[in-house]
Amino acid sequence: MASHSPQLTQFPSLHSRKPVSSVPSTLRHDSGVDLSADIADTTKIVDTRDSIDTIDALDTIDEASTAANGRPTPYYHDQSASPLLSLPAELRNQIYTHLLVPCPTHLSALRRWTAQNHLSDYVLPALDIHPAILRTCRQAHTEGTDLLYGANTFSAHPALLTQLPFLVKASRPIVCPAVVGRIRRWHVKVRLDTDPRYSAEDVRRAFSDAEEVEVDVWQTQFGACDYRNLGLFEGVRGVGKAVVGGSVEAGFAGWLEGVMMGPVEGEGGGDGEASGEKRVSWGRGRGVYDLWVHGGR
Repeated sequence: MASHSPQLTQFPSLHSRKPVSSVPSTLRHDSGVDLSADIADTTKIVDTRDSIDTIDALDTIDEASTAANGRPTPYYHDQSASPLLSLPAELRNQIYTHLLVPCPTHLSALRRWTAQNHLSDYVLPALDIHPAILRTCRQAHTEGTDLLYGANTFSAHPALLTQLPFLVKASRPIVCPAVVGRIRRWHVKVRLDTDPRYSAEDVRRAFSDAEEVEVDVWQTQFGACDYRNLGLFEGVRGVGKAVVGGSVEAGFAGWLEGVMMGPVEGEGGGDGEASGEKRVSWGRGRGVYDLWVHGGR
């Protein structure tokens, strides 16, 4: 009996295109986070008038290639016909979240590895994020940019605060001022045993009205110094969620969190004397935290 081999269905669109290696790197699988190239510069790429409504990679594909039926391979010049953009907004947001927002647990672990320069960011494993989706067309850029910067927690610069922020790697900061204002979640490290390179007014302008601020306190030896540097955060107001942790006494951390989440026009905080002695009291209105009574070295 003669054996009949199964016939494979031929898809003309798969045979009429060039290999994947011929597609420009803007649409390749990007498992790294080159924020300076793939995220911050997307605004400049989308602002150019050439190839805004079509995928740039398609320009390099031979448009003269035809399918088996003799018809040209279709391209989505009208983005409303795109399978992605024809989905409901809720589903598109889920896709953007999967591509642009990494797992918070993984992100926190990577951030701990680079804390206090214990590990060079050049040897960090790749972060599962794909900002190249923002380069495909104007609508994808518009819909995904706010999610990329608004849903992720960015690390503040140790001296410039909200200037030159970064996601994980300090060597690849956000250099485009137009998108820094969209960041709503911040992680800032505060070292207690060195002089800060910013003022209380700088901190207030940087973090007031933020959606989330995580203050990670550390020092080379626990209990070696006071909370003078944390006093710079007393002027911050209107934070949706404030988290103070690390090398800090729990009572003072809870009090400072309440101050930062207080109303912008409230009376709380900001008037405690940042003295080197621990006899001082921190804040007014929302309660006084006496470092001499409660400790807090």
